[in-house]
Amino acid sequence: MANWLTELENGYEAMLSYRFFLPAEKEEEYLSALADVNDLNACWGIIENDFLRYYVYKLLAGPLESPVTPEIDKLERFDFQFLGAMRNVEDDMFYGSFGYWTSLLVPLITFIVLLVVFRKR
Repeated sequence: MANWLTELENGYEAMLSYRFFLPAEKEEEYLSALADVNDLNACWGIIENDFLRYYVYKLLAGPLESPVTPEIDKLERFDFQFLGAMRNVEDDMFYGSFGYWTSLLVPLITFIVLLVVFRKR
């Protein structure tokens, strides 16, 4: 994993890049198929029907100047799906917020006003 690193000064920083691209052997056919197309929807239709199945993906690690292919077993050690800790849960909740109190007070004030107005009738 040492060749994945991009920075060592302030802790460690590594780079993983995901590329999704059309292989070079299909580029000429792609350019000739789209040369005379002016409509965006027609262009997407050609790409979707004729070329999307030829696209490939590649996972690269390290700086973009000299990327390497990462080993799958080393990638499995990382958990990419994590959330930072919520420091102030109360701010993220509806209960106790201004909107919460407003939604309770507006019907209460309306009820009191209507009660006072129609009480004498």
